[in-house]
Amino acid sequence: MVPGLTSPGGRLPDLSVSEDDKEANDGYGGKELQAGDIVVVEAEGKESACLVGVLKMSTKDMKEKKKGVGLENGHYLGDGLWNLSL
Repeated sequence: MVPGLTSPGGRLPDLSVSEDDKEANDGYGGKELQAGDIVVVEAEGKESACLVGVLKMSTKDMKEKKKGVGLENGHYLGDGLWNLSL
């Protein structure tokens, strides 16, 4: 849900930081992501990503609307693919 990404603890790409200054932007880059882009969601304090999914709206729309479903789950921490034993 978008509120989790736009709340004080959330993080989306910041256009105010130049792409050359990746460290100041924690490596997230400085470009808006579009609906249909594949993204990785990380949770604070976790070692690995908690979800890989497809954006249902652009990051610009998320920042403006601050509500709604922001992405569609594809693969998440603890799902069948995660627990697959090879």
